[in-house]
Amino acid sequence: MDPFSAQRYEESAIAGLEQAVAAQAAGSATYDKDAVLAIIRLYALYPHRLQGSVMVHALGLALKQLPTGDFHHCIHMIPDSVQSEEPVSVMVNMAALLESGAFCKFWEAAKQCRDLLNTIDGFDASIRNFILGVLKATYTRAKASYVAALLDVSEGELKAMAAAEGVQVEGDAVTFTASDAQNRVRQPDLMNMPQLAKFLTTVS
Repeated sequence: MDPFSAQRYEESAIAGLEQAVAAQAAGSATYDKDAVLAIIRLYALYPHRLQGSVMVHALGLALKQLPTGDFHHCIHMIPDSVQSEEPVSVMVNMAALLESGAFCKFWEAAKQCRDLLNTIDGFDASIRNFILGVLKATYTRAKASYVAALLDVSEGELKAMAAAEGVQVEGDAVTFTASDAQNRVRQPDLMNMPQLAKFLTTVS
């Protein structure tokens, strides 16, 4: 159903939106922010229809869009009582770790909920792109071992990823260009890049 239609907040729209979110999570459809927000709003209006797996997919899809504020737009519509229960609480915790710049802890937590995250196509790759963007906004140069740990990849995988992103890896050093950082900081976001950058410089 078209999320802009007059019936978008009627209970009858739920089934179609659940299918749309499932298709996006499977990677067979492109991300549709309006559909994701609509299903979460409908679950708030009709809590007896809430399906935890669909909610997780919706939140996971929104989290993939970092550094945009899509996840926060979603979470503000979810009652605290639902946020505090699994599986929704898992996604809330994952977002909090990313927002605080605790990237290594994020990957540790991710290992504990692989059954959930593996149902969201491209989730890890999207999060790594976000983390790499934060690193570009933070450093001009960093140790390859440190960057690899934050991205949860081997140093060999880091080299392949860096080549695709235009980042230079020489020995145990990763070099980020000034233009990379400037482009990243200009992006509109709710998770403030400069604030994350300041945090990372205190722990590196």
